[in-house]
Amino acid sequence: FKIYMDASADDYECPTVVTSDSHRSCGQSRFGCWVCTVVKEDKSMSALIKNGIEWMKPLLEFRNRLVANRNLSEY
Repeated sequence: FKIYMDASADDYECPTVVTSDSHRSCGQSRFGCWVCTVVKEDKSMSALIKNGIEWMKPLLEFRNRLVANRNLSEY
């Protein structure tokens, strides 16, 4: 469950059983292709970087450039 906890932007533990509507599971993180541009912001990768996985930072920057340029007619 650590990968789900690290990829969650939430600042709490990752329960497997949810007992309260105010404290949801950390299963909201989406995992898939790291260059996916379907979503504007990759919150999972951003949270992983925030939680110490620094080597992903250049990958996120590259992905964000893809998002910024995906609809430009000259490309």
